[in-house]
Amino acid sequence: MPNQSILPACATGLAAALIALSSASTNLPAQAAPAELVQRAATAMGGADALRALANITIEFNSAAFGLGQEETPSSPARATFNFGRVVTDYRGGRRLTTQESRAVTGAVQRQRTVVTPTAAAAEVNGVMNSTGAGAMAAVAADIRAQPERLVLSALDNPGQLTAVAPQRIRGELMDGVRLNSEAGTPTLWFTG
Repeated sequence: MPNQSILPACATGLAAALIALSSASTNLPAQAAPAELVQRAATAMGGADALRALANITIEFNSAAFGLGQEETPSSPARATFNFGRVVTDYRGGRRLTTQESRAVTGAVQRQRTVVTPTAAAAEVNGVMNSTGAGAMAAVAADIRAQPERLVLSALDNPGQLTAVAPQRIRGELMDGVRLNSEAGTPTLWFTG
């Protein structure tokens, strides 16, 4: 038979813990309105005027892709394929230039340049020019609309298209969500407090 003197103490401790948990969950800050969250994001990015004035962006990248487990022998050193390049996006003209070079583990080098405009697209691979189809133009146009600064501007311009999404923990941090119904699809934007 359990010790009668321990039961009241355990019940009191359990009740105190449950009350603390219930009050902790009700003390979470309320999520701001979707338009307010987007406005704060625009302000953090320099303001709506700065986002509208942004004519282009350039992204340079370097990467090393190791094929771990793909070595010739168990004692061979890990080797990598190296890629580097630049992507220039012209927001005003809806154009994109991508230049990249890939150096494979085997030593082969591939140089690629791709130019996409709203009306034409071409790719050059190792000096050989090829026309690309309408799918490439549509994909680049969709990608340009899906860039973070473009999504924030779209959300600012269309506050009626915003809906709140329940806060969610992402990598351990509680974030507020906003769903944007736009021509870029229905992306969900997540914001920290």
